[in-house]
Formats: sequence, C-alpha cells, structure tokens
Amino acid sequence: MIFVAAMKSSAITCCQYGEEQVEYLLNNHDCHSQMGANRGRYFDCNCDTHCFMEPVEMELSGKVYKGVLSNGWHVAVKHIIKDGYVETFMREVTSLSHVRHRNLVSLRGYCEEAEECFLVYELCPNGNLSEWLFGKDKCLSWLQRLEIAIDSARGLWFLHTYCKGCIVHRDIKPTNILLGQDFEAKLSDFGLSKVIDNGLSHVSSEVRGTFGYVDPEYRQNRHVNAAGDVYSFGIVLLQILSGMRVLNLNVIKPMSLGKMAKHILKGGNITEFADPKLNVEYSKEAFEMVLKLALSCTSHKQQRPSMEQVITRLEKALDVSVRESAMHRISIASDHPLVGKTRYS
Repeated sequence: MIFVAAMKSSAITCCQYGEEQVEYLLNNHDCHSQMGANRGRYFDCNCDTHCFMEPVEMELSGKVYKGVLSNGWHVAVKHIIKDGYVETFMREVTSLSHVRHRNLVSLRGYCEEAEECFLVYELCPNGNLSEWLFGKDKCLSWLQRLEIAIDSARGLWFLHTYCKGCIVHRDIKPTNILLGQDFEAKLSDFGLSKVIDNGLSHVSSEVRGTFGYVDPEYRQNRHVNAAGDVYSFGIVLLQILSGMRVLNLNVIKPMSLGKMAKHILKGGNITEFADPKLNVEYSKEAFEMVLKLALSCTSHKQQRPSMEQVITRLEKALDVSVRESAMHRISIASDHPLVGKTRYS
C-alpha cells in the first residue's frame, strides 16, 4: 500500500528549497508509513533537535540530501520537482512500497507539499558503484566486484520474478547501484520502472533510459521486457571488469565497450580489458567467465540468459576466485613458514 504524508504548511516554490527548507519539512510533518515493521504506524519526522540535511547530489528532478532522523535512521532524501516528474514520483513510490528485498534500496517514507515531493530512503554510506569504478582515489577488489555483481543480479531477478508481475527497472547503470555499509549492493531509482502483468511478454512504451545502457532492440521495437534489463546489466558487468565508461570519446575512433570486449576476447589476450586498478590481482579463469557472460547478456534477445542464469554463472566465477585465492595464500605460507604461522595459525 502506498503511504502518504500529511503536510501542514503552505505551498513553497521549488526554487526556495535548500537544506534549511528540507530540514523544516521533515521536522514539522508526520509521514504515514505502512511498510514492513512499521505497518499501520506513523513515520514521525518530528524531533526536538532538528534533523540535519546535507546536499550530496544533483539529479534532473532535483537534489538528493543525506541526514539523520529523530529515530536514529540515517537517510537519503530525494527532492523531486513535481512539474514534469509526477509520473516518476508516483512510479517510484508505488514500486518501492510494494517490494522488499535486501538488494533493493528501502523506501522509509515520503512527504508531499504542493508542487514538491520528498522521498526518504535508507542511506547507503558507501555511495554508488560509479564512484568506485571511475573515482581516482577509490578501488574495489576483484572479489568485491563479483559480490556487487551478484547482489545486483539478485535484486534484478527478484524484480523480474515478482509475484504480481515482472518489474522492469529500465535504468540499470552504476549510479543506480548503491553500496551499503559492507558494500552490499542495492538497486535504486525506480522512476522509469514498468510492470508487466503475468501472462504478457512485454508492454509497449516510449524509449527511456540512459545512453549506452539501453537495449538496441528496445530502441527499435519499443517493447519493454526483462531482456532489456539483462542487456543493461551486461554493460555494467563490462564496466566492472574494465573500469571503463560506456564510450571513450578521447580517442580518434570511439568504440563502444561491447565492441571493444568482443575484439579483445577474439584476440585472446583478455588481460587487456582488465581494469588497471585490479593490479593483476584477479583470477584469469573467473575474469574470462564473467567477460563471456557479459557479452551473452548484450547479445541478441533470444540468446540472453535470464537473471537466474546470470546469478548461477557469477557464483561459479566467485567460487573459482575464492578457491584460487585460498591456494595462493597456502602457497605464500609454504614459501614463508614464519609468515604463514603468524597469519594463519
């Protein structure tokens, strides 16, 4: 059930909002919550000491803030300008108020004020995957990358097999994969999502999504289906492997990430595709497994795996990587007995 906020103050134009206004709205209005353990109770944002809101990101529909509520929840608050984004707002509220999964970001509540809307989410303290893949001062290990990929795939599989109909995200990309305290991945931003009723193979819709991640077949026939998410996920996998953006415009002849991966795989030297940040500390066997999986996700629709199959193959790659890592540690312990006793005894 969608939960609603009862707002008491008069309308305030979007240009007037800043950190102080967001704090005021959350500190002076009760948000009804009927989610999870709080079903049927008020989500109360009133507090004796004002909750602190800090702007952290700018999106097309408005700003994103982070802060702490009176009940101790660390939250992210998305401020949505309703003019032109009403459908986006309602779709996100509807989607997230019905589904629950550890790999989907949790919607804590929302407030609505005239032409302004505020979505209150759990805070994912480690930011998003894009920051870690493309940030100069951040680096994910090979095992972390695999675990993030598996978490994201599990979230997508849950959406695609939801009992009330397949939920197609339509905007899978690194910025929409958030990372929790222990780097567990959570899918976010359901503003473009579509629900396909049970028994239907697709729904028709205008082409939406982010350049470089949109399924070419969807662009041609405008059929929204789970295969489109699989394609987008395949592109994300290629980025997890390479640390590259979808298109390198700093070269004379730009080549898409998918074409580059196919070219390198055909040449046989897959290490050329590996993110330099990995510093060669990864399983070559597992890397090739994931590379081939990513390319199968971005192949023709009929040849793409389901997200369940994607999870199975990623888990196999993780098993291979963990096994090789364990063997490597044993080898080091054998070569350096004293070090081995200190670390593993």
